Amino acid sequence: IIQDSSDPWDIDDQGHITPLPSAVLYTEKHFQHMYRILKPNGIFNFQAETFNLPSNIKGIRDWRNQALGVGFKSVRYGSMPTTTYPTGQIGLLLCEKKPSEAATLTDMKNRFFDMDETAFYHPRLHEGTFNLPRWVEKNIYGASAGGLDPVDGTKPS
Repeated sequence: IIQDSSDPWDIDDQGHITPLPSAVLYTEKHFQHMYRILKPNGIFNFQAETFNLPSNIKGIRDWRNQALGVGFKSVRYGSMPTTTYPTGQIGLLLCEKKPSEAATLTDMKNRFFDMDETAFYHPRLHEGTFNLPRWVEKNIYGASAGGLDPVDGTKPS
């Protein structure tokens, strides 16, 4: 399931947060419904704000914990440059029920090379999506998160 929703809140110049109608799509109840309707190896991917604003980084961390809490085994934050956004970046949270059954980077590369022309996708973009600045990793995954594997979100052994 890909959920490209609008922002869940608005923040005014004084820092006051106003929930927006789309906030319902970021609740635990909604995440539970997404988890329930997915196949056993299903993936829920949703728009997860920019890491460049303090209020958003807290939201990213909270949504990640919420997704883990409803049963997703892996929840990784990815970042994409988006030049038309004020912060130049937008993020996503990729929530997997069974990460071991997800397509590997090699699978994705093979699919890409089997395609005819594609104007926007390249495997290197996918690979780089989960490579985050260290301060972002620490803020989302915790103080000991430095060095997480960007492919599966685990610490290398």
